[in-house]
Amino acid sequence: MEADAKSPPLDAQLEAEWLTVRLRIEANRHLLVEHGALVRLSGKDCTCWRLRFYERLPEGRVVQRSIQVGSHPELVRRARQLLALYRQPGELARETAELVRVALAMAGVLGQRVLQLRPRRGYGTRTAKGKNR
Repeated sequence: MEADAKSPPLDAQLEAEWLTVRLRIEANRHLLVEHGALVRLSGKDCTCWRLRFYERLPEGRVVQRSIQVGSHPELVRRARQLLALYRQPGELARETAELVRVALAMAGVLGQRVLQLRPRRGYGTRTAKGKNR
């Protein structure tokens, strides 16, 4: 995956942990495209990061799911990068739609301004009768 292509190599145990985390994240990609957040939970012994998101069950009930990412900064960085990769196409689509709305609004304003500046049809274009004959 692109999320860990440029990452520095980790020891075998952390790489195995990342593989497990990445597979769980990829299994829930359809839910994480729109929502989900990395949260830090502090316990007695250490601070652990989890990826929290909601899932709607077939009967309509909504439940919160959680994927434990771990406490190693590289695992957290890779998880953030993977989430950003999933969400990038949606963000581009939203930005494009917003730019289209702005362009249409500007076109409307400019169109009205052009109509105001343009001389009325027939005004000042005809010569007086008999002068140019």
